[in-house]
Amino acid sequence: MSPPSDSSSTHRFTPTALLLCGGLLIWAADFLIVYVVAAVACAKGYAASSIAGVPFVTFIGTSVTLLAGLATAALVRVVLGRWRDRDDGPSGFMYFLALTISLIALLAMFFNVLPVWLLSSEC
Repeated sequence: MSPPSDSSSTHRFTPTALLLCGGLLIWAADFLIVYVVAAVACAKGYAASSIAGVPFVTFIGTSVTLLAGLATAALVRVVLGRWRDRDDGPSGFMYFLALTISLIALLAMFFNVLPVWLLSSEC
């Protein structure tokens, strides 16, 4: 039996998996960094300090989340470009799925940083 002849067979596994899971991987890294920094800052007493007049945990949490949001936005831009240039077939669904997952990850990042903003002085 010969392999399928449509263009979806040209997708390699690793780049495709990273494209699909990229938004979730960035969100997971953001989640881990924000909450580990908050936990260590509270345990070691750094939570009371500030950077540029902003509480330490709020500054670090917001900075990390902004970087993660920018990385996810870049991923969304790449996926949108590929989705527009696609041919009909299974690759269209793959790009739609990658776009949806990345947008949900952006929303999840917002909910990650809410406690950092609202409870910055609490440990």
